[in-house]
Amino acid sequence: TGGAAMAEAGRPLRGLRLSALRAVRDQALERRAIPGPFLKGGRTTGTQQNPRPAGEALTTADVVAEIVLPATATAKCAYMDISEAAEVGAANVYVIHPWDMSFTDTVSTLEEAKLPLESTFFAFDVLTDKLHSRRKITPAWLAGPFKQAIGNVGQSLLVLSPWDSPTALTRSWCLWELLCTATTDADLYVNVPRAQREPFERALVNEFASIAARLSQLDFDKAEASSKGDRDLILETVKRDLGGARPANVRVVSGMRHWLAEA
Repeated sequence: TGGAAMAEAGRPLRGLRLSALRAVRDQALERRAIPGPFLKGGRTTGTQQNPRPAGEALTTADVVAEIVLPATATAKCAYMDISEAAEVGAANVYVIHPWDMSFTDTVSTLEEAKLPLESTFFAFDVLTDKLHSRRKITPAWLAGPFKQAIGNVGQSLLVLSPWDSPTALTRSWCLWELLCTATTDADLYVNVPRAQREPFERALVNEFASIAARLSQLDFDKAEASSKGDRDLILETVKRDLGGARPANVRVVSGMRHWLAEA
């Protein structure tokens, strides 16, 4: 993800209510019936067909290209800046999610968390960050303002899908956000989309050791990012601050095991 990518020192992250995310999901469901636009840089999510064919569900990356960027093109602002003021507030849940997942499934996962609607504001990068420009990323910034922004939010919610082979645990940004969560002592919550809830809960009872083993296979060295430069900077930061990928893996796995023990 990279959802704290607009974090500035001393400035708390803002978030959106679930109702605002549902409204974007409704737009994504409506757009599914028509083909997406041709993307000059290519389409790297979903079926990777460019343009997205009619009938194919929009990934989060598709929502960025087809909904968020066009809606904010004139003002060059974050999507939340064109949302109703009542939908915006100080973020108290930081969402860790891969952009190549179905946006509908991602919102479904947040719904499954069953958090109080009136008082929960999600820091959800594609809607709460300015996407028309990007600040320069450095190890000092990643380990400073970025990490502290996640710590200040105080709670992170990991979107785990598919539950038996989670995409997020193969993504450099998601692993970095999980590491930031662990090293700032923020709380970690994990949820799966509604359609996966029943088999996941059944597996927790019958295959607990197997699930724990799968979650333990995450590896910063093998994780991917859409930008090789981002991946290299995250690895550089991990090496500088923790001594390398192995101790970083241990910290993240420890946090995942703690959650699993309480699931």
